[in-house]
Amino acid sequence: MRKFSAIALVSCLTLGATAAFAAQTSTTPSTSMDKPAASGTMSKTTKTTTATSKSTKTTAKAHKVTGDITAVDCTTEPKNVTIGTTQLYINSATKITVKGKKVDCDDLKKDMKATASYTEKDGKNWAKYISAK
Repeated sequence: MRKFSAIALVSCLTLGATAAFAAQTSTTPSTSMDKPAASGTMSKTTKTTTATSKSTKTTAKAHKVTGDITAVDCTTEPKNVTIGTTQLYINSATKITVKGKKVDCDDLKKDMKATASYTEKDGKNWAKYISAK
């Protein structure tokens, strides 16, 4: 009796898998390989499928610079500050502090000691924060 049940189960699974495979292949579009080539020509068509991948959010690597402020330009857009030889651009997301207090770009002065974190985007160094003393 167990053999009969096992054979019946395997048969049902095989028939189910065959039916599922047949249903899947009947809905796929045909290619030119399914049709005979025109007389005198031979063509080969490859079927391409597009694989979907999970989109991953890539974050730009943050860099750090420490040194003296050598230039400050708060009159142009975008505003920029140079620390050592690294020019940093400032936008509305940049956090600027002097001696621990939040300030504006105008409060940064040449020859102040500063530390900044920035990311590279579109060929420019965009400051995330600038902390000066």
